[in-house]
Amino acid sequence: MHSMCTLNRRVNSQHLSSRGESTHMNIIIQKLNGLWHLIVGSCQIRTPFLEKQDRALVVAYARRVYPGAKIIERD
Repeated sequence: MHSMCTLNRRVNSQHLSSRGESTHMNIIIQKLNGLWHLIVGSCQIRTPFLEKQDRALVVAYARRVYPGAKIIERD
């Protein structure tokens, strides 16, 4: 991921496709540069959690910020 962007507002994790069907956003959780990051589309969002901290904290954080999103965990 080369592009970095900041989300200043909450993003609704459920969208409507062009056919009117609802689709869910994918959130990837990944360790990068000593911190946990959420990757949402083309954006890397740094979390307040260090790489050494438990992944479950990051998953709970992602679920709280992006309710209904599909969480994908990468090492």
